[in-house]
Amino acid sequence: MLSPADIQTLGLRKYPGVLRAIAAGEDLFPMPIRFGQPSPTADWSVLQREITALAQAETEFGYTIAWEERNTRRWGRQRLPACVSFATEADYLRMLGKAAEVRRFRENLRLTLERFPQLAGWLASHAPRLTDYADAWPRLLLVCGYLLANPRPALYARQLPVAVDTKFIENHRPILRSLLDALLPESAIDPATETFEARFGLRSEESLVRLRLLDLSLGPTLGVPVDDLATPLSRFRALGWTDQSVLIVENKLTFLTLPTLSRTIAIWGAGNATALLATVPWLHRCRLVYWGDLDVHGFHILSRLRRMFPQAESVLMDEPTLTAYADYQTPSPAAAYEETANLTEPERLVYQRLHTNHILLEQEKIPHGHAVEVLRRTLP
Repeated sequence: MLSPADIQTLGLRKYPGVLRAIAAGEDLFPMPIRFGQPSPTADWSVLQREITALAQAETEFGYTIAWEERNTRRWGRQRLPACVSFATEADYLRMLGKAAEVRRFRENLRLTLERFPQLAGWLASHAPRLTDYADAWPRLLLVCGYLLANPRPALYARQLPVAVDTKFIENHRPILRSLLDALLPESAIDPATETFEARFGLRSEESLVRLRLLDLSLGPTLGVPVDDLATPLSRFRALGWTDQSVLIVENKLTFLTLPTLSRTIAIWGAGNATALLATVPWLHRCRLVYWGDLDVHGFHILSRLRRMFPQAESVLMDEPTLTAYADYQTPSPAAAYEETANLTEPERLVYQRLHTNHILLEQEKIPHGHAVEVLRRTLP
């Protein structure tokens, strides 16, 4: 048999369903609560206290108890609770203390259906979101209205002429995505993209590609007036360079201390080389060399990079380097095994050793003199 606190807990579990019913125009009341029966093995004094507490809380909690006279083998004829229910929505909300919240919910529901009746189906299945975002809801509708009237506007989110604060869209991307997916026509949504901005045709800050000319004579040839620069990815993609050597490194200090190398450009991958360079077609016409940390993540990056650029080579990611500088190895957390089909057999053996023994040799721990010697031998 349930206590008043148990009834309140069960009522709260039903709350999302009640909101969905309101949104769908359904009436769930009177609402029965699965109550259970008094245990025939219970001590009568204990049971009597439970029944008394249940009856005393009936007025406070708003539920209704149906009583019945029953003959029991152990206690004789007794008046026992048979079922519990909430007669009206008002009784139910009083028990939960949600009356004000549901009034706000109904107001936001009305605003939504008045402006966007096509969201009726979405509201019926996502009704609790109106209480999760109750204060922000009218502003969410403003953003939705603007993007419905101006699909794929090619503006930054903070540029949109909508009466919301500058960070509002950034702070509410998940709920806006759900609403816009239901509201906008298919032509206004790019489902192949991952980011909110790309999906709905907003501009976003581009990733920067940091690069150095390791051969200063390349500057005039390539039209680059400086030897160290960062450029938006779209500009880098459009450079169209060819017949250069491109050395990709992950660590910033390593990138900054690379030596002079003939006809070579260095790129700082910062752990994101694969995603950063995947859409740069002219790299297929260059010699591509990758130098990452000697750990499982370094080889994962190499394997993914080689899937897009089969000509990619590795440098200083071999067994002799790992063995020669064993004193600089450090423990590495266990990492998930990834597909390594694009590694050479020697690289795969090193990967297995790193993966099995959970070790890491960071590229900046390799003595600079040795690294310079190997790089100049690899990229003469």
